Amino acid sequence: FELGYISEWAVTSAETQVRELSAANLLATNEKNRMLTLIESLPIPAMLVSPQRKLDMANYAAAELIIGDSAVPGQVYYQPASEDVPFPEWARGIVDAADERSADRQQPGEPLEVVVDLGTAGRKTFRAFVERMLDISEKFAGYAVLLVDVTRERADALGLREAAAVFEDSTNAIVVTDPNGSVLAVNPAMAMLLGMSAHLTVGRDIVDLLGSDGNLWPRATQPSGQFWTDRRWHGEVTLTASKGEPVTGWLTLSSVETAVGVVERVIGVFTDVSSLKASEERFEHLSNHDPLTGLYNRTGLRAELEATLRRARSKRRSVAVLFLDLDRFKEINDSHGH
Repeated sequence: FELGYISEWAVTSAETQVRELSAANLLATNEKNRMLTLIESLPIPAMLVSPQRKLDMANYAAAELIIGDSAVPGQVYYQPASEDVPFPEWARGIVDAADERSADRQQPGEPLEVVVDLGTAGRKTFRAFVERMLDISEKFAGYAVLLVDVTRERADALGLREAAAVFEDSTNAIVVTDPNGSVLAVNPAMAMLLGMSAHLTVGRDIVDLLGSDGNLWPRATQPSGQFWTDRRWHGEVTLTASKGEPVTGWLTLSSVETAVGVVERVIGVFTDVSSLKASEERFEHLSNHDPLTGLYNRTGLRAELEATLRRARSKRRSVAVLFLDLDRFKEINDSHGH
């Protein structure tokens, strides 16, 4: 009786263990399938790497990164059963770098930023997340690698730095306002033109800063005119400088818009052309006047006479011309006029 009882107990115990083991295997299989589904659904490259630096698994995004158009959408690639997806040297370098940093205790778990040359696909910048994996016995089982493409982010950041450098170093005076003309920022050239620190201009109305011609500034409260039609405007204006002196220049207005076309910022670039206009006026004067006496030369006299005659004809009036001959003026002109 005792032997039979023990035998029955052993069978029951074995059956229980088998059921528990089956349940555990089923649970493990379900968890594995859930993990694989999660990895495959990731829109970013995900890889599992063995301790020997071999690719154990790669999702479609990772396979596409490694083998390009040969990758099959929706497929999870396993190694070493399949050799379709080799473990690239750049990925091995990411794992090695993560290992070295972890060994040096330098910010373990922090993402790495790497630049990868993908051949025909060009160079890309990735933020790499590398985690060491452990099995159920707490032994090292490999690495989980996730890659986030930050190429566009880095390019945008570089573009912002370049734009900031242009804004700060430009010799043209630049001002940025909101759509209603409230100043948000000015560059050093504009601050110098206005004669005040840049931070003191923030929040001020653009008309207060630029004088009467600041009324040309477009405002969302008055959405009319060329700027609100073309979202650009340019023209010659005269601004009031820090010492109250008028400064003539060329003002270009442009807009920064949202994705749906709403103006968020108005940017004005002012180019001082005062010295250029002064040079033009001087050239115009010299082309029509004698530099010694300041009187009209032959060209200037002819142009003035023609204009005077036209005015006289339009008003039915006469014109008197007085010709003076100065004795020995030729000697003065020969010695001082050339």
